[in-house]
Amino acid sequence: MHFTTSPASNRIVIAFFRNNQIVTTIPLALYVLLTHGAALLGFVVPTAPQINQGGVLYDLMFQWATDHTLISAGLAALLIFIQALLVNNLADEFRILNDRNWLPGMFFVLVTAILPDFLFLSPPLVATFFVPISIRRILKVYKTPNAIALIFDAALWITVGVLFYPHALFLLIAALAGLNVMRSFAVREQLVFVSAILVATVLVWLGCFWYDVGGLFFKRNFVEIWGFYNFGAAIPIVQYYELGFLLFLFLVVLLGFSSYYSRKLIQTQKSISVLYWFFVMGSLGYLLSKEPYLAHFMIVMPSMGIFLAMGFMAVKSRVMAEIFHLILLGALFFLQFFPF
Repeated sequence: MHFTTSPASNRIVIAFFRNNQIVTTIPLALYVLLTHGAALLGFVVPTAPQINQGGVLYDLMFQWATDHTLISAGLAALLIFIQALLVNNLADEFRILNDRNWLPGMFFVLVTAILPDFLFLSPPLVATFFVPISIRRILKVYKTPNAIALIFDAALWITVGVLFYPHALFLLIAALAGLNVMRSFAVREQLVFVSAILVATVLVWLGCFWYDVGGLFFKRNFVEIWGFYNFGAAIPIVQYYELGFLLFLFLVVLLGFSSYYSRKLIQTQKSISVLYWFFVMGSLGYLLSKEPYLAHFMIVMPSMGIFLAMGFMAVKSRVMAEIFHLILLGALFFLQFFPF
């Protein structure tokens, strides 16, 4: 005897997120509350100090939140929701997935809650806000005759992110490489790129100078940033589990490299290459941290969320896709509550 299951019985995630309706923002917001609930309810506390991890700009605007755990968790959840909308819009606008849906936003929310340090306001989280904004400008330069304004905006926004979190410096290389992928990058446009970096840096320095921290601005952003990861540093046992889970997700993304390009238009393939540049260069920035700081990997999550959504869409068995999602969700809660 052959049994069949109804679509409603085996589409737990798909029923909510595999559509392009605006009302899906409600389930997305509830998904943020679900994945961030442990921090919002006070069951999880930050395990890594944020002091001196960010730039002076972060200290001036957000350092106060580190003394208020629940406020920090609430602001983090709000930022994640806004960033999920930006990431999802990025994937939809440039047709990176075959179908327009909310899976990129959903998976972005999922991977930005896999570690306890991701659940609270931090310099990498604030810097991540500017990543999809900059990537959108980069992707729009494709076959645009006069892309000066787009190039300036792309460099400006990613520089602002770097000024919030100096260890995201390699994202500037990703932005430069991404522009080279999308178009022939003329010398004039390269000068515009550099000028945008200088404009953002000078404007922020003037603000810091006004608050009498101009010297600290240069020290934090141009001196203290240069260091190398201390591989002999003591790592708590829970971080081995966290690193293992991160490594697993990285392997999933890297192993799917060729499949993401399959049967895609040239423009879409170029867009995927740009995402990979941000994914790889953002990860390499971790080596600039002198101490283990896993929150750094927040800056690569916009790319990872889109790549996992593409992988999810490629799974022919809906049941297996749902099982994979539940495994990730279970691992998320395990890592959040493991220290307790």
